[in-house]
Amino acid sequence: MTKLVAFLTGLVCLPFFVLATPSGAVKPAPKGKVTAVVATLGQQLVDPSHGKNGMMRPVSYHLQADLVRRDLEGKWVPALASSWEISPDGLSWKFTLRKGAKFHNGEEVTAQDVLYAYERCFLPEMANPNLKTFQSTVEKLEVKDDYTIVYHTKGPQPMLLNNIPVVAAPRKYLEKVGTDGYAKNPVGAGPFKLVKNAIGEYMEWEAFENYYSPEEVPHVKTAVMRVVPEAATRIAMLKTGEADIVHGVAGAQIKEIESTAGLRTLSGPSSGSSHLQFLNMYNSSSPFSDMRVRQALAHAIDRQAIVNKIYFGQALPTAVGGISKAQFGWNPDLKPYAYDPQKSKKLLAEAGYPNGFTAKIVTYDTATVPKTPDQMEALAAFFTQVGVKTTVTLMETGTYTARFRDKSLAKDYDMGPITMPTAPAYDVGYTTSIFYISTAPYTYINNPKIDELWKQSQHIVNPKEREQVLGKIQEIAYEEVLGLGTIESHSIFGIGPRVKEWKLQVGNPYLLGLERVALNPEKQ
Repeated sequence: MTKLVAFLTGLVCLPFFVLATPSGAVKPAPKGKVTAVVATLGQQLVDPSHGKNGMMRPVSYHLQADLVRRDLEGKWVPALASSWEISPDGLSWKFTLRKGAKFHNGEEVTAQDVLYAYERCFLPEMANPNLKTFQSTVEKLEVKDDYTIVYHTKGPQPMLLNNIPVVAAPRKYLEKVGTDGYAKNPVGAGPFKLVKNAIGEYMEWEAFENYYSPEEVPHVKTAVMRVVPEAATRIAMLKTGEADIVHGVAGAQIKEIESTAGLRTLSGPSSGSSHLQFLNMYNSSSPFSDMRVRQALAHAIDRQAIVNKIYFGQALPTAVGGISKAQFGWNPDLKPYAYDPQKSKKLLAEAGYPNGFTAKIVTYDTATVPKTPDQMEALAAFFTQVGVKTTVTLMETGTYTARFRDKSLAKDYDMGPITMPTAPAYDVGYTTSIFYISTAPYTYINNPKIDELWKQSQHIVNPKEREQVLGKIQEIAYEEVLGLGTIESHSIFGIGPRVKEWKLQVGNPYLLGLERVALNPEKQ
């Protein structure tokens, strides 16, 4: 294995991370049932070649198994692949599959199944959202033998592990039942087998006792994910015992749960980040075209007050929007702008606005960073205090997203938030490609210096060198306030009395890891 692999993964020697049950230890058979409620599971698509849309991530995570995965601390570890390595020129990635890994129907996972899943991404009915990215990075896949597959890339691709959009699809089974048959009776290699899929209502799962990682076979026999859009109803279900786990707890709900006997909350750190984008930054007639105005607003915000009063301490102030310390490439030297109203007023006066001006924020509601509308109301109040009289308009989420992407929000508004999970999988290079380069899908930024640095970062496989370039991107975004960082929220779950233990993954905003849920023996 090359030194390059160890650099990229943060591990000294990947093969030795193959997990094994301690000698002589016998894990008890799965027992009991856990019920978790969420606001949405998206379309509840089960085919691995559909990709991993965020809302459906709980589906793909529990049904499928990745070639490699992140551990609880966000580091890459083996999964279906027992090891992987990169060629000296950085143009090929060889994955060695572990022997004996099974699909839910008992068939062994082979390299042909990985290739087949990739090939099926190109089917029109898959509409894989990651396909364009994968096409631009991968030249071809080559099966060497049943347990070896090589990804040949178009130039060095430091983010390949983040960009792999598929896992393995059981070729023999799919060729027998077809796409429609698979949708009705899916077969994966994940920790749970899907028993029933009631779209928009619930999904019922059964523990897969032949999971490739024996010590990670689920503790519970049955897991149910219920879709309950209304937050108040989800909390009520937790109180009555209808639910054991509630996803998406925020604000005053935290105290409501913690003040109820037998209930508690669990916090997953750094799960979602929000920042404010200036929609008319390059319009010379807009006050926001002046960097001093943007810096003034950065100093106008008491981020800690937002953390304390809106998120009840379950968040952190951020320096650069969309970027978290959980991500590779985070620049620790950049600190959140200090709350300094007097400096804010001084900067506004220097920019020619001693009496301030009026501005409009448009916002939306999102589970990625709960209470985003409340956060925007707080920002408006802070801006108004320094003379920028700001109003807030709440827009339907789908409409907001569409108008943000087509840039039409700038016609009617001055500022708008954008949110993103801050999981380790979304490293700073990826975040830059989404928010900060001129061709990004969610940006109003056009900065040639950032564009050039990002292009450089995409072909640097040495992590230390790449980290330096990503750090420079953040320095520019920070100094020029291209994205006004506000907070990164924690992912809060409400937990009922039947749950004894549940370990959460850093940077994860979704309902993942039900195989780690352990119930109290007397309440199974």
